[in-house]
Amino acid sequence: MHLTFKSHTKENNDKITEQEKEKKQKKKKNKENEKNKNKITLFGSIINEINKETEYKILLLVNGILFYVLYSKSLLFPENNGPHVLRNSYGDLPFHQTLIESFLSGCNSGDISYQDYSLPFYYKGKMAYPFFIDYYSALLTSSGASFRNGLLFPSVFLIMSIVSLFYSFGKRICSKRIGGFMTCFLVILSGGVGFIYFLKDPINNLTNFKFDYVYKIAPNLEYFWFGFVDATILPQRSALLGYPLLLGVLSIFWDFFKSFRGYPITFFKKKDSKLLSKIDLFKLMALASLLTGLCPLSHIHSYASIAFLAPLFALFHFPFINNNKNKNKNNNKNINKNKNINKDKNKNKNNTNQNIYEIETVDLNDNNQTKSKKIYFLYWLLFAILANVIAFPQLLSYLNRVEENPKFIQYHPVWKNKNVNPIKFLFRSLGPLLSIYLLSLPLPFKFFRVKSFYNRISHLFFSLPFLLLFILTCFIKFQPWYYDNIKFMNVSIFGFAAFGSKFIIWLAQLSDNFYIGNSVHQNTKTNKKNENYNKNGNAIVKKKNKNNNSVKLIIAIFLTVVSILIFLTCIASGLLSVIGLKDAYHKLNSPIDLHAGNFIRQYTPPNATFLSYANSHNIAYGSYAGRKAVAGYDGWLWSHGIDYFQTKNDIKQMIDPSPNYSMEQIRQLYQKYNVTHVWQYDFDTVKISNTIIQNIGLRLIYHNQHIKIYEYLNNI
Repeated sequence: MHLTFKSHTKENNDKITEQEKEKKQKKKKNKENEKNKNKITLFGSIINEINKETEYKILLLVNGILFYVLYSKSLLFPENNGPHVLRNSYGDLPFHQTLIESFLSGCNSGDISYQDYSLPFYYKGKMAYPFFIDYYSALLTSSGASFRNGLLFPSVFLIMSIVSLFYSFGKRICSKRIGGFMTCFLVILSGGVGFIYFLKDPINNLTNFKFDYVYKIAPNLEYFWFGFVDATILPQRSALLGYPLLLGVLSIFWDFFKSFRGYPITFFKKKDSKLLSKIDLFKLMALASLLTGLCPLSHIHSYASIAFLAPLFALFHFPFINNNKNKNKNNNKNINKNKNINKDKNKNKNNTNQNIYEIETVDLNDNNQTKSKKIYFLYWLLFAILANVIAFPQLLSYLNRVEENPKFIQYHPVWKNKNVNPIKFLFRSLGPLLSIYLLSLPLPFKFFRVKSFYNRISHLFFSLPFLLLFILTCFIKFQPWYYDNIKFMNVSIFGFAAFGSKFIIWLAQLSDNFYIGNSVHQNTKTNKKNENYNKNGNAIVKKKNKNNNSVKLIIAIFLTVVSILIFLTCIASGLLSVIGLKDAYHKLNSPIDLHAGNFIRQYTPPNATFLSYANSHNIAYGSYAGRKAVAGYDGWLWSHGIDYFQTKNDIKQMIDPSPNYSMEQIRQLYQKYNVTHVWQYDFDTVKISNTIIQNIGLRLIYHNQHIKIYEYLNNI
């Protein structure tokens, strides 16, 4: 809002009228009353304790310590019998180890363009995976950090940035710091109604956590959800880099819409609030496009989520109608008030020779101002062009993978495999949080007493895209493994948590309307109206109805307790999932595996290709040496949409051939897959036949208690 100033002169006089004194005293009393109201109301007293800057520092400190402990236990914690990890990291961490080792000393080391990076777990094909975070860990390790510290410290700092951005995003949506505080917990500890099964036998369940109560609820009961800490933050390293970029873009969008409608933006403190100019808005959208463009190789699901949400945000907030009528009325009222004040002051001849400034507001609805439709369109055109220009080179490998395999992007409702009612299915998996989000949708309407038109519009239009994204992911399977849809649903959860926090705050603040606990709430005018006078002229004050006040107090306490219980219900299952990690400690590899991995790193070339029949995800030549496999773990191949069945059949023939295969055919297979070494466990169901060893030309170069490594001499 632009400000113009008019100066008025006052004549010299040291006296101030009694009316001005009374006005000043009334203003002081009103300010004191407003401050005391928050101290008296039930929810206000809670807000005053939490609504301080110190709670943000405490939030970061507590989360920093918590996640340092969790990551320390989850990222190759050293034990005498080998490195250990926490629950879901057992399946994901070897994959990231393989990528990091491939950059350090394996198949992707050396002077190679990122477009030529290959998959370490398949003999052909380019890498179609967001590897930025693993590449960064490889840089730290090559610079002198230990392999474990190269994983640990980036993870801790990135999760603290995620917590900070959750807090910032929630504070923006709720306009309260407590909203940011609640948003963090609602996301990090999201879950369904699994805690109900825990409460059936809480004593025994506390001593032995058999299930995580978010996904695995009972021996024969699984829900469609994973704990955010257990299954996303700890094992999925790409999410650590992608979610900060995504949350940064969402926060920029919120600030953009707010500033575009003529409202000042608060970056740090309210004192620093300012209305952004056209150039500032262009800078904001340029920053959003830069963050979006960096997403594909950081976290492809974040990029796809922004690609879905951004057009909806732009469409819903498009200035079809002049939405500033209410604001203009308020501006006119302020101008009239200022004019009346000036008239009173001019009547007073007791004026000093100083300038008093009258503030006039200027309407921004001119077509040449920032709210014009053309300017709005140019902002989003800038965002779309810059973001996609930066992202396009990174998207080529993903697009090629999708074209090669029809298993991507299919109609597949998430409850199809469970054969249950969809409403029951979703409620059990994510019921409490989803419910309060849906209850928050009517908040913009007038009967909820949200006075600001902007707050009503921004709440509704900014919250709906998250719901539409959630609905889309419930029906469309984007990857072969339909549980990967949770990576998209997490983005919806960010919105659900922020707007759900807003609903809980609104519900708790209703208690302020029922609680009357001090005379601060009483206005002197109402007291005079309640007074009757006797014959002598003495005032008789009517007695208040204590029963009525007690009922209001009970209602206020009830609403406050309900709001707290709703919040605890939303985080109960997720909290149990985090607590249960203490009993989910697994050994990843043995010292024998580590010894074999060190041998391979030292005595085999970086471009070596290993043949193995073992379907193991934590095999040492990959996770500790970064060497390429003919075909690695089936789960990785399938989830990446690779057609590997013929390759697996050829692997069996190269190790223990059928009678109808000649030695010449087997040699051709070795040449086709560029095999240089053969790996064999003693417990493999299919072992290398003596015929292959003698006739193909395999030489034993390593042997320990469980592992044998052969070198293919004809391919040296």
